[in-house]
Amino acid sequence: NDEGAMPDDLPDVEGLDWPFAWLHLPSVELLSDSLHQFYDLIPVQADKLDDMYTKLPGEDECVEYRIHVHGMKGLAATVGIVPLAGMAKILEFAARAENYDIINGMHKIFIDEWRSYLDKLDGVMGIKAVSQEDLDSLPYAEYKDVADKLMMLKDATAEFDIDASDAIMADLKGYRYPDEIMDLITKLAGAVADLDDELSGELIDQILDRGEW
Repeated sequence: NDEGAMPDDLPDVEGLDWPFAWLHLPSVELLSDSLHQFYDLIPVQADKLDDMYTKLPGEDECVEYRIHVHGMKGLAATVGIVPLAGMAKILEFAARAENYDIINGMHKIFIDEWRSYLDKLDGVMGIKAVSQEDLDSLPYAEYKDVADKLMMLKDATAEFDIDASDAIMADLKGYRYPDEIMDLITKLAGAVADLDDELSGELIDQILDRGEW
């Protein structure tokens, strides 16, 4: 059953401490939902930190970097990926001290390791990376088919209507898009999962501004 003892058939995942995760998420449903959410957030969180890194040095920029990497530390720790949380903690402390030598030495290593969990978590608790074959099997999205849904999503994210946002995003992910639009849809899914209404709105505007495709 979900409550009580941790299942003994959880797969080995490099760096993932299942008992540690179970302390925070003591049910299969909680653990699965949190891992799926973490998986969706991997690219958007990495992209944001990469963008902040390009703006260093600078006191305000360092504060932004510290706050964001602190959040990434919490996300990794909650799902039991202790090595990622440890690396994020070092970067957080380095940013607090404005120690750019440590940040410069560790940032790319951390980001590469963070992104590696797109592969490492594939197949875990129902997580499934989208293959080209999967995409090819989806119906092709015409602009007119998704424009209204994107506007509905923009309203839902602005109003922090999480259930509606998730439902509309799940619908949008059920289509195949031109490559450049697919990249934006992938980023949009991460922004919606991250409850980032500002980034979601910007990405929706970018997609709509492309016009017919």
